[in-house]
Amino acid sequence: MSLTVPPGHIAVLKKWLELPTEEVTKFSSALEGAKAQFNGPELAKSIVPTCALSPALIYSIVEVLINVYRAGEPQKPFETFLDGSVKPALVHAKTFSEGKEEEEWGRLRQFLLHALSLEGILGTTAKAGEILTEHEKIFETARVMTDFRPIFHVDVSEKPDAGLVIHMLKITQRDKHSRKFDTYYALDTNDIAKLMGVLDRAVKKEKALRKMMEDAGLRVLDVKAFY
Repeated sequence: MSLTVPPGHIAVLKKWLELPTEEVTKFSSALEGAKAQFNGPELAKSIVPTCALSPALIYSIVEVLINVYRAGEPQKPFETFLDGSVKPALVHAKTFSEGKEEEEWGRLRQFLLHALSLEGILGTTAKAGEILTEHEKIFETARVMTDFRPIFHVDVSEKPDAGLVIHMLKITQRDKHSRKFDTYYALDTNDIAKLMGVLDRAVKKEKALRKMMEDAGLRVLDVKAFY
């Protein structure tokens, strides 16, 4: 199947091709000096302070790089993927200036190869979010609605003199296709305490795991944004 480049990416690459060589070099250096993040926007955010390009362009370029990395075939060298799939797609989309196709592709190819070779930065960032969400059910949001349920007498016209507090936990989940589903759970005070205890234990286990990984020299990525 031939590669199709989104129109938005074509527009970004056209802007990139207009940049002076020194600006491209500075961006490449900033990317090389960055650390892997949980997703593309977080990686772009970390580059902004060290690069003179506009934040909007930096975010867009990083997004393009992430998508190119994900579109590549792991079993093939990136050179083969770029020459055999990316270049034809860009030519078909009329990305390059008339009469400057080979010149502009040469510059772009060099830039892409350097970025794609940064496996510990770009590669890790491109994979992190997908690894976290490689599940049948992915947590989206939660909400608790709390009600008081009065206990009526046999004669329902009589004023109740007792009742119960019931919490309705609504959990919204999504699947890999971004379809959302709601599930409801009725909780009482004891259930709330159990749930808080389980979550508190999870937080403590995460802290212990983080320390163990960091002591082993492995960096734990922080999930700062929604994926």
